[in-house]
Amino acid sequence: MKHITAEWLKSAKSDLDTIEEILSNDQLSHVVAFHSQQCIEKTFKAIIEEHSVYGIVVGNALREFKKEMYNILILWRER
Repeated sequence: MKHITAEWLKSAKSDLDTIEEILSNDQLSHVVAFHSQQCIEKTFKAIIEEHSVYGIVVGNALREFKKEMYNILILWRER
């Protein structure tokens, strides 16, 4: 595994650990959503770095992912 890949995964794990700590607090649901999005995005970046996949296709995929995460956050807040 490349060093940069391990760093991205370490950072993603930190987001997961944060989620576990705050998940039971209803007042922090927006923070859980944020760290979930960050964890997934950092994992994507780790995969991109490990396999040297760069370019517009990856950028488009990340933009679409962010839009979907935003929509999920809106639905979460409306519940």
